[in-house]
Amino acid sequence: MSEPGRLEAPDLVLTRAPAPGLVVLRVRADDPDSRAVAATFLGAALPAGPARPVLGPARDIFWTAPDAFLLDAGSAEAASGLADGLRASLAGRHAACHPVGDARVRFEVAGDAAPGLLARGTGIDLDTRVFAPGSAALTRFASLPVLLVRRAAAPVFALFADRPLEAYLWDWLIDAAQGGPG
Repeated sequence: MSEPGRLEAPDLVLTRAPAPGLVVLRVRADDPDSRAVAATFLGAALPAGPARPVLGPARDIFWTAPDAFLLDAGSAEAASGLADGLRASLAGRHAACHPVGDARVRFEVAGDAAPGLLARGTGIDLDTRVFAPGSAALTRFASLPVLLVRRAAAPVFALFADRPLEAYLWDWLIDAAQGGPG
């Protein structure tokens, strides 16, 4: 059974939803003191690179550039509180923190057919031995920039993209799931 924003097919479930809990944190790469303040506030070290995000029960932290991180707090309220707290903690430092949930969308691709479908849109090897649980990649998918995440060994992936790309990516995923060229 399918509904708007969701497609269920044999061995595959696609969903799309707003990502209101996202926050962008910018901290200079050459400022270890400010990074330490942010890490202390977050209760976790900031990722050192794109491949290994910090995935946790309260929030996820993704490296998106040497001086930028994408935080997923789960909800708009949590994102607002997180951004306010980080701004207060980093006051007087060369850093910025802003909720960006209205600007992004999240797709989930789950089921045994998920790796095969995703492989049609990216060159990343999605085998669990290569793209292991807890991995993330800033990559091209269907020729567009996305953040691709694998949280667990089960074939469940998340794609984060800019909101203007939502309709194109959803149509691409639906077409690929139905056997089209993707």
